[in-house]
Amino acid sequence: MVTQVVPFPQDATVPVVARYHAAINASDPTAPTGFVSLEGYLAGRAIIAALGKIAGQPTRQTFVDAIQKGGPIDLGGFNLVYGDNNNAAQIKCFSQ
Repeated sequence: MVTQVVPFPQDATVPVVARYHAAINASDPTAPTGFVSLEGYLAGRAIIAALGKIAGQPTRQTFVDAIQKGGPIDLGGFNLVYGDNNNAAQIKCFSQ
């Protein structure tokens, strides 16, 4: 049995995976791609998306509120859904 919490790193039909490949190639075209670096990329994109939902200066509380109450975070074929007492996102991944 195999489980994964991120899309397959070579599936560029998922928009966020295509952007991940573009970012890797822009930084170092010889760098390998894989599950670990894709997970880090997704985490970074999620943080950027949450910060974009905050008006004014971010604080710990406004960041938590943006995650928990700001609605789904769509990273491009990979959605994160949090809730008031849900710090582990429900993950919905789909190819577009």
